[in-house]
Amino acid sequence: MERIDLFKAFYTQESKYYADKLDKYEQGTKYSFNFWAGFLGLIWFCYRKLYVQAIVLLLLTFVLSILTVLMLWLIIPDEQIIAPFNKAIIWSLSFVILGYLGNALYLKKSKKIVEDFISKNDIENINNSMTSELREKGGTSMTAALVCAGILIALQLLSKLIT
Repeated sequence: MERIDLFKAFYTQESKYYADKLDKYEQGTKYSFNFWAGFLGLIWFCYRKLYVQAIVLLLLTFVLSILTVLMLWLIIPDEQIIAPFNKAIIWSLSFVILGYLGNALYLKKSKKIVEDFISKNDIENINNSMTSELREKGGTSMTAALVCAGILIALQLLSKLIT
């Protein structure tokens, strides 16, 4: 089995897309824009099983949101005026940042997991039945994406209740 086949087993869905991105990543192009990572944000990260990264990005988004509100409040002290700007700025920044980070973090995770798998197994003796471990660690999780969406909706509702 070839090395790229192990990565394709990890990626499962969209394996050709990610195999192409991996090739460019390994040639030095570390960042490429992923529309769905930008648009869906943390939901996409959970869908791709990037749970730790999703939690870190949630905390960073929270801090960024607070800093944006404070900066806008210093410029325009009227809360009614800054609220729409805050949401637009946060969403725009998140879209661009997460769009570029998505593939980079996913490819980095895939390289670590697949390279660890190769180091534990003789690549010449790996067969399709052995790649189930890679498919399980990689691939996607619609359940995780839905749970993440539910948590984000709950946090949004909670913030409405607090303010």
